[in-house]
Amino acid sequence: MYRLAALLAVLVACSSGFETGPATLTGITPAIMSAGANSFTEADGSGNTVLGWKVEFFSNGSGYDCLSNNADEEADLLIFTNQPPGGGKKAMLTEGDISIVPDNPPTATAGEAAHFSIDGVSGVSGDVNITYLHLNSSNTMDRIEGTVTSAGTADAGGNTPVNGMFVAPVCE
Repeated sequence: MYRLAALLAVLVACSSGFETGPATLTGITPAIMSAGANSFTEADGSGNTVLGWKVEFFSNGSGYDCLSNNADEEADLLIFTNQPPGGGKKAMLTEGDISIVPDNPPTATAGEAAHFSIDGVSGVSGDVNITYLHLNSSNTMDRIEGTVTSAGTADAGGNTPVNGMFVAPVCE
């Protein structure tokens, strides 16, 4: 009984408290089963420092600790905005379509642009549709939901469609 309690205490102590949400993407092996999001500040393709969001896709099941060193990350969707950094703020996205371009990093002068980095697939282009943004009581985003319709070139050759959906809680 004491061993079980000690094991449970260790497992709880090792969790960051940030869990992934459900996700599915076709065309990626191993299968994508969950997603999480993190904010970033980086230079876009024109060299301007901007705010953005990175949606990370994992082969671990939904509810997995997205900050775990054991998380199996298979793809990243980087969404750059034209919003400048300042005062610790995070980018605010808008619901709707965002172009996925092969450029890394993309230029976001017209609002938002995305780059999709997928293990084993290059030159990805397409569209990410942000279908829902949840704001917490501090009026900051704590969950991004959307769909992806894209395609790239597999390392083994040939066109690889990558399509699906994600619910990405903020993991920070």
